[in-house]
Amino acid sequence: MSGVNDAVTRIQELSVQAGNGALTDNDRAALQEEVVQLQSQINDTFENANFAGKPLFNGEPVSFQVGSDANISQTLNQSDGSLAPTLSTIDISTQAGAQAAIDITKQANDEINAQRAELGAFQNTLASTIKGLGGQQENIAASQSRIQDTDYAQAISQQVSNDILAQSSVALRGQANQSAESILGLL
Repeated sequence: MSGVNDAVTRIQELSVQAGNGALTDNDRAALQEEVVQLQSQINDTFENANFAGKPLFNGEPVSFQVGSDANISQTLNQSDGSLAPTLSTIDISTQAGAQAAIDITKQANDEINAQRAELGAFQNTLASTIKGLGGQQENIAASQSRIQDTDYAQAISQQVSNDILAQSSVALRGQANQSAESILGLL
């Protein structure tokens, strides 16, 4: 959209120049040649721009999964590229055509800026969602770590308890054996 905006701005500048009464028809024809090239550039952008193999300016909404659940998505309403045909009608080879082109390019700039604002807001929404998901992922990792630490502490406590019981059992057997020997000694 930035490239299209630059091209439209240049067409507007050329239209202002062509609207000058001091220029000849040959001067306006030379300026029109540059306009034709810029129109071609704009058409190419609207026809060939794509993302992930999908055209960007076909007017169809595109959904992006933005969460761990497949039902969490953000939808981008794309431009339909309707500016291209309007801009392709510009002809600044006459002074009247140049005046009309100024109005067309002003309207086109307004539409492009609105689309750029919408795309920027969508990009900011995605960035915010990504940041939130990153924080959520960190919290989940911290929770898992605490759970694993808790299980480890519980296992150590259980092992210590079992060791104490085993040592107590050995000590009791030893005392029982000594008691049996003293009874035999007395007998």
